[in-house]
Amino acid sequence: MDVQLGTIAEDRNFIANIVKAIEKIDLSPVQWQASSIVAIPAGYSAIWSVVLAEIHGRLGYFPDVVHVRPSSAFRMVWNARSVDSSVASSSP
Repeated sequence: MDVQLGTIAEDRNFIANIVKAIEKIDLSPVQWQASSIVAIPAGYSAIWSVVLAEIHGRLGYFPDVVHVRPSSAFRMVWNARSVDSSVASSSP
């Protein structure tokens, strides 16, 4: 699944836009909870926080997160650094 958020203005209430974008993912509540989701964080932490909270609410746990770093050779190319599944697999 690839959810494109596009450009979201910082001076507006963007939570509703993010919820609408995630609602476009065609999964039932059962499918959400049975799916293995891996997320790549957005560059803007306020948006990423809302995306992460919305996904957590649908999954019932935090998704695995791919940590990226810029490629030294190209400005707009990112390399996967690691996948953090410790949050998703930790018990309360």
